[in-house]
Amino acid sequence: MTRTLIVCPGRGSYTSSTQGWIGKHGAFAQEWITQADASRVARDEVPLTELDQAERFDPQAMLKGSGAAGLTFLSSACDLARLDRSSVEPVAVIGNSMGWYTALFAAGALDFEDAHRLVETMGGMQEHGSGSQIVYPLVNDDWRPAPELERLVEEALEETGALWSIRLG
Repeated sequence: MTRTLIVCPGRGSYTSSTQGWIGKHGAFAQEWITQADASRVARDEVPLTELDQAERFDPQAMLKGSGAAGLTFLSSACDLARLDRSSVEPVAVIGNSMGWYTALFAAGALDFEDAHRLVETMGGMQEHGSGSQIVYPLVNDDWRPAPELERLVEEALEETGALWSIRLG
């Protein structure tokens, strides 16, 4: 069995060269694809399969906000569904930027529905600002909760008017 590190790409990784990925590689993820499209239709948004199968690449629709986030996430979910778990053993999962949220799904911390909702919510929020985010550990050198670090982060958030995007631990 091959031990593997799974790297989940961030928003903006879906480009003109990957357009059509979901249609070409989604056979093992049809339930997820249907679920993602239904969720977007319920919010009056263009289904991801429609964006993926568009005649030409549309940067406005495919590189911004929830469209970009959703396309990257669903493409990654299709890849995860294609993994042959009988010959590949994922030993770690990491993510870049919004790929962090996909990594939560890949690691089993979130189910598809919750991960998709989180990804598209964060993508939608980024339509109205820079969407900057950081991952900051609130543990000490022994990986134990560090209340003093949490207090410092809370103070910084309050001082700047920033908010938690996600909090695990």
